[in-house]
Amino acid sequence: MAALCAHYRRLERKRKRNIESGLRFLKRNGNLHYRTTTLALDQDVVQQVRAVVTRSHRPLQQVINEALRAGLKSMEQPRAGKRYRTGPLPMGLREGLCLDNIHKLLVKAEGERYK
Repeated sequence: MAALCAHYRRLERKRKRNIESGLRFLKRNGNLHYRTTTLALDQDVVQQVRAVVTRSHRPLQQVINEALRAGLKSMEQPRAGKRYRTGPLPMGLREGLCLDNIHKLLVKAEGERYK
């Protein structure tokens, strides 16, 4: 039991030293577990993360986790697309068509068999 406690104390010291290197500790059922994740970040992303860490005085791991959660959540939600609208166009009236007499218009469009 004493060896196990010493092991967890070493892990805790290591966690504090390596927070910025991506070493992550999870507490499950009272036991500490860790996973190492290496990410290749673009320079502009690193600058934005550093700026947030500096402004908010929060640990790097916390800022990155919150940013990932927010980004993944927004990716899961469907995007609200712009509603497609068509505007009216001036069609005008063709030569020789008169809307005053619908019967004559239908005869002209459908032929004599419409009668």
